[in-house]
Amino acid sequence: MSPTPDATYRITPGGVLLMPYGSDSLVVTRDGQCAAVDAAAREVMMTLGAEGATLPELAASIAARVPRRDGFLAGMESVRGLIECGAMVSWSPSGLPGGQPGLGAELADRASEPGRASATAEAGMVWVAELGLPWSAFAAAPATVAELVGEVLASPGRRLLEFGPGLSTVAVGLAADFAGVEVEVVGIEQDPAWASALVEALPDSPHVSASLALAPLVPALADRAPFHMNRWYDRDALGEVQGPFSVVLVDGPTAFRFEWRYDRWPALDFVLPLLAEGATIVLDDANREGEGAIGRDWVERLGPGWHASMVDRSLWLRHTAGK
Repeated sequence: MSPTPDATYRITPGGVLLMPYGSDSLVVTRDGQCAAVDAAAREVMMTLGAEGATLPELAASIAARVPRRDGFLAGMESVRGLIECGAMVSWSPSGLPGGQPGLGAELADRASEPGRASATAEAGMVWVAELGLPWSAFAAAPATVAELVGEVLASPGRRLLEFGPGLSTVAVGLAADFAGVEVEVVGIEQDPAWASALVEALPDSPHVSASLALAPLVPALADRAPFHMNRWYDRDALGEVQGPFSVVLVDGPTAFRFEWRYDRWPALDFVLPLLAEGATIVLDDANREGEGAIGRDWVERLGPGWHASMVDRSLWLRHTAGK
């Protein structure tokens, strides 16, 4: 739904889940839609009362928080995202659900349901859940994670495979729990300490099934590779990973050093036999030299049955054959 200047907007009656993500936040609706929002838009959303606010009023609130033009435009783009994903909806004063008897108690009950994200209620219908892992500049961009959450929750099988799991993994789990849908996440991780921290951060929920394959990095076997690679996961540790997967995120192995820049190339050969019909492959950090070259090679190899697009710094490859 596109924003309408004369409409009054408030938080959707089912409430939203807000997950802080660095200086930004991820906002999830009950039907599994997700948007990435900046700090100014988050503050404005959290202060919306039952009376709501018009688009000009929202713009004035954003402008009061970020006087710089670029910050104002980013804040308004976040507001647009909240409206388009259904986190903020238009209401007439006579139709405000805040006047319905017992609605607040009903929402409070939902927040305390077994398996729901551990969260606190803020602004009436916003639940805040921490991801439980430290954020760093190496984390996937907020827009990428928001798109990933929506993609996984909308996919037929709702099975996600992640090379280099972390904050995105927890975000998908919390979002699925909030939306009340079942997801299965399989992570391939090189670092035992990070794997342990991730297990602790994942939600304890009947809606979320998660498993980790701890796979140390070994010298890469690059007999067919078009690039010089240094490391790849120990193939013996990957033997128990079973498809089909509807979404694959390639954010590992770590590749921030120059000599590691092509080390994610083998992921495509590994996942191709494990993909469900209509699957999506996401290659993070495709703005860098190494992943950019890998992405171009993958696009050429996959051929016309796949659609390529960029979301922030990640390359998205969607299987379109037969659609």
